[in-house]
Amino acid sequence: NAGHELVSLVATDNSNDDARIANTNDQVRCLVHGKKATLFCTVCKALVCGGCLAQPCHQGHSVIPFNTSSVLDDLNALLDQLGACHVAVGQQLNQRRIKAAALEQAFEDFRADLKKQEAEGREAKNKQLKMYSADINSLEIVQLTIERGVPEARKMIAADKLALALQLRPLLAHTLSVALSP
Repeated sequence: NAGHELVSLVATDNSNDDARIANTNDQVRCLVHGKKATLFCTVCKALVCGGCLAQPCHQGHSVIPFNTSSVLDDLNALLDQLGACHVAVGQQLNQRRIKAAALEQAFEDFRADLKKQEAEGREAKNKQLKMYSADINSLEIVQLTIERGVPEARKMIAADKLALALQLRPLLAHTLSVALSP
């Protein structure tokens, strides 16, 4: 853009921080001639006045009429649409964040329930294992008692047989002598 200076058409309204296109009908002027820029040079991509067309830098270039108020209206309408889209996207993003937080909470609740169930299951199994261990210990004690008692019982039975035999011997001898006597 030989000899051209670009002028910003965007102004910021500090009251609500919305970008708006400034109404610059009196501000957009040709920098060479100081006249109102009413044409747009499509080759140089610059706003120019009618006097600029006679300059060698624009000769043979294609130009189109430029009406700042209609362009500004169109740009402001586009900015309004963009702002509405920005708000809608922000709302959707917030809704998705809320859903994501709810899903995370549900997952954490599920995880906590699962850990609780696992702990309860382990506790029940440990309780059952203790009961079985106590039953096994009782059976082992009974088995040891029986195993120890059998030899003692045999000794007692043998002693009782001997005592009985000693007691029965005189009786048996008498019964035999009576039976053998004519």
